[in-house]
Amino acid sequence: MARGAPLPDLLETIGGRTVAPALGGAALVALAGAVAVLATAGWARRVVGALLAITGLAAAFAAARLIAGPTDGRARELIADRTSGVGIGGDFAVDVSAHTAWPVAAAALGLVIALAGLMVAVRGPGWSAMSARYEAPAGGGAAPAQPAESGPQSDLALWTALDRGDDPTRSAPGGR
Repeated sequence: MARGAPLPDLLETIGGRTVAPALGGAALVALAGAVAVLATAGWARRVVGALLAITGLAAAFAAARLIAGPTDGRARELIADRTSGVGIGGDFAVDVSAHTAWPVAAAALGLVIALAGLMVAVRGPGWSAMSARYEAPAGGGAAPAQPAESGPQSDLALWTALDRGDDPTRSAPGGR
């Protein structure tokens, strides 16, 4: 920013976190959503996917607005917030230079998050849940019958029973 003599020109570097604070929040929501996709199943996973899609679209929109750099009015606001205002007149000239690579990358990643969220919302409920393999089989009822042999079972037989979904720690009906 050019100021009149005897004041030197004011050069202020403002980072992306200051210009678009919503992008950092969107990144945290996307990270939490990725964990939530793994931890949920059914309709809850569909809701998480929809939230991820909305978050990705919002991040892409916020980043796309920064590709051309902040407007002169927004740059004036940011400079006024960061400086004390001493020596800055009401009509100071602002020269904005912006790096376009980061907003383009952030917009592209926002679209990737939105597409991933859409895929989770559409196909996610059919995916297996995080701990479904280790839960007791549906139907409950009586415990499975133990093998007829009365001696100790081999380790392989116990692991095979676990793979089938049987609980070898339950006693057989009429057993111990």
